[in-house]
Amino acid sequence: DSYSSLRTSMTRSADEGYGTKSNPLKKFMEASLGATAGGRGEDENLQQFLANDRKVLRFHCTWDDTGRLYGDKIAYTLHYFLADDTVEVREVPVMNSGRDNFPMLLRKQKLPKDWKKDLHNNAARGVEDNPSPETYVRPEELRVGGTVNVFGRTLKICACDAFTAKWYRDTLGYTQGPPIRDADAKEAEEAKSAPVPPYTGFGDEEDSLASYYSLVPKVPKKDFNKFMKNDRKVLRFSARLARATPEDRHRSFIIQLYLADDTLAIYEPAIRNSGIVGGQFLIRNKYRKADGQVYSVHDFIPGNEITIYKRRFLVVDADDFTKALYPHLLPKGPEAKPAIRSPACAAALAKVREHLRRQGIHGIHGMARIFRRMNENGDEGLDIDEVTAGFAEAGCKLSDEEVAAVFGAFDVNANG
Repeated sequence: DSYSSLRTSMTRSADEGYGTKSNPLKKFMEASLGATAGGRGEDENLQQFLANDRKVLRFHCTWDDTGRLYGDKIAYTLHYFLADDTVEVREVPVMNSGRDNFPMLLRKQKLPKDWKKDLHNNAARGVEDNPSPETYVRPEELRVGGTVNVFGRTLKICACDAFTAKWYRDTLGYTQGPPIRDADAKEAEEAKSAPVPPYTGFGDEEDSLASYYSLVPKVPKKDFNKFMKNDRKVLRFSARLARATPEDRHRSFIIQLYLADDTLAIYEPAIRNSGIVGGQFLIRNKYRKADGQVYSVHDFIPGNEITIYKRRFLVVDADDFTKALYPHLLPKGPEAKPAIRSPACAAALAKVREHLRRQGIHGIHGMARIFRRMNENGDEGLDIDEVTAGFAEAGCKLSDEEVAAVFGAFDVNANG
């Protein structure tokens, strides 16, 4: 009868594995009594775990389901854990995609190549002999541009991270291919990315960007280390209008640069009976140059011009505290000195040479005497006001921009 046939088959199965060291029934009984069950030796598994713990290969994959009605291309992230040769596949969430959040496509487990054949393999529980390593997906088979079958879903491997590419080069001697960008995904990404709106002028620019990035704006993060290092360090520069009308030539300004947050403010000293109210000329804020970069200390070398809200200021001098910090703030190397032969400086020097050529030998000696006499403070140097007055007395007509270009070119130590 059927019972006798079942008993005969069970006895034959037990007799075939009797006395062997690797018997599935023996493993099952040992595991039920608390022994560790595994396909390979415990020492080999432990060695692999200690050598590859927390080492994970990461691949970016896509699944093309557009062949079905309402199908779509879905992005996945495949993780291959080198510690135990297991694989997990996670779906990349996309906002406003219309699909429910389904984060895990495949939980962490060994991925069989032929899932229909090995679907009922109980080797992980120790009741069957472990199959050969070729049964499961190995790192050698995961390559950019290739495919991997995840229980019936064919995923295309499009890219990998930097650690994965380095591991393949160092361990397997194989270089992964360049990332593959899907045309539809690229068009969708370009369509979703909206341009950053221009700054409205209200508040700080970082505060305005916070309203663009989120419906609930968050407080922008500050550079705490920079703040603690440069707190209460304020650099002060004296300046005047570069293209001033005759009634504005006497106006002077003080530019304060705060190193803690790269903000600046401009103040105008009050002059009695000038008709101009002194005080705050420009509120403290971050101001950008024409190229979009924030003004820094390197832009305020005496002789340079800065433009803020279409106002051009000529930096004349700096206070003693700023001059003491200049050697630490100016760039090192070939960029430490300003260009000596800029186009504006070359044009101004050409006008000076032409004027001296018409004056002859007396013109050269006369200008030298004028500049020696203009050194009123006797510090063996000339500031920009003394240079301007010297050129005017010598009869050499130069504009404020040309004088500033010559002064900035020859002021190589940037001390004004």
